[in-house]
Amino acid sequence: MATANLAHVREVVFKAVQAAGFEVAETDIHVEPSPTLARGHLACNLALLIARQLGRKPMEVAQSIVGHLRDPIILKAEAAGPGFINLWLEQKFYTSECREFI
Repeated sequence: MATANLAHVREVVFKAVQAAGFEVAETDIHVEPSPTLARGHLACNLALLIARQLGRKPMEVAQSIVGHLRDPIILKAEAAGPGFINLWLEQKFYTSECREFI
């Protein structure tokens, strides 16, 4: 996956975390390919880290972050047990990925 595109997704997640009222270092945000497309294109476990630090329920933290995920590249976002954030990306994300190979 292109570094610039992945960096953009991390930035979108970081802004959502801030909008939800949580504080984390941008370097704490790790976005990985999901094991199956049924769980999205990408997954992030940041809500688990935040919940542990604050003594809150991971799903509540994930739902709060998901509620602030707004960007044209995000087709769909959902909180999933035990506190993951699953992301589905717009087709244009992958179109730009393919252009790098041509």
